[in-house]
Amino acid sequence: MGSGYSTKKHKRLNMVDHGSLKPLDLYNKNDAYDLTAVRESILSKKLAPFYKGLSNPFVIPIRFNKKKKDYMLYLMNKEKKLYDKLYSNSVECPICFLFYPANINFARCCDQPICTECFVQIKRGTADYNHPSASNIVCPYCMTPDFGIIYQTTSIITNEKVAISTTSGISDTRDTKRKSIDSNHPDVVLIGK
Repeated sequence: MGSGYSTKKHKRLNMVDHGSLKPLDLYNKNDAYDLTAVRESILSKKLAPFYKGLSNPFVIPIRFNKKKKDYMLYLMNKEKKLYDKLYSNSVECPICFLFYPANINFARCCDQPICTECFVQIKRGTADYNHPSASNIVCPYCMTPDFGIIYQTTSIITNEKVAISTTSGISDTRDTKRKSIDSNHPDVVLIGK
């Protein structure tokens, strides 16, 4: 009786913004990053959670189990509505070419999207470990030094719009490019920090 409750509670604790605290195995296991630090960044909402990447954002994979048909149909319908809202304005990660909810990470310098799975795979070169004070990782998109990301959470489920800082002022969408954010800004997550 109590174990069922703790399992449900444990499952809830592994979800943030309808995404996972654990990698979803898009890549092979990588010991080059600290999973505990990644989880802490996700929980503090400085890094997007791990979302399921979709090859086609309009085809949502939902499993169907023929047992308990009515209940499963109810759950499927509820899950589909959640996925429809999450992926309605999906964004393609230019590294893995999969689609993610619009509230994924964006490069601090050029505002390009990057999913958390790809971000944690970026490693410092061997020469960089000799100089731990310097990040030396450049943005994979615009080659700006000290590559870092920002994560701006929105309430996708309630359709709450969050104003986004842009070079032309405040915007409701990401249609205009925002200013580059300094790598020392408290909301920026850098590789290996």
